[in-house]
Amino acid sequence: MPAELTREDILSAVKTEVLWKGMQLEELGFGFADLNGGTRILGEGGLGLDSVDSLEIVVQIQKVFRIKIKDVNRELFETDLRTIDTMVDFVKRSLDARPSDE
Repeated sequence: MPAELTREDILSAVKTEVLWKGMQLEELGFGFADLNGGTRILGEGGLGLDSVDSLEIVVQIQKVFRIKIKDVNRELFETDLRTIDTMVDFVKRSLDARPSDE
């Protein structure tokens, strides 16, 4: 995906490609309407995904947006991948920081 994606483009891709299709949320009993900006990704009170799912999310983000996530640690999930909105912001920052020749 090109680096000049808008926040709305990224939000759409995160919801559709990373979460809905990539994590197969329908099979987990969620509806697409359950995915909004404030939806928590891990733990209770949101999608309820676990640590194994969190690694799959990282793989999906890297695949869909063609970015590298170097530091996969607890802080990443507590801050940058906590909700759909924080995930979108993380992807946007990562795309904007990427050299233009990638």
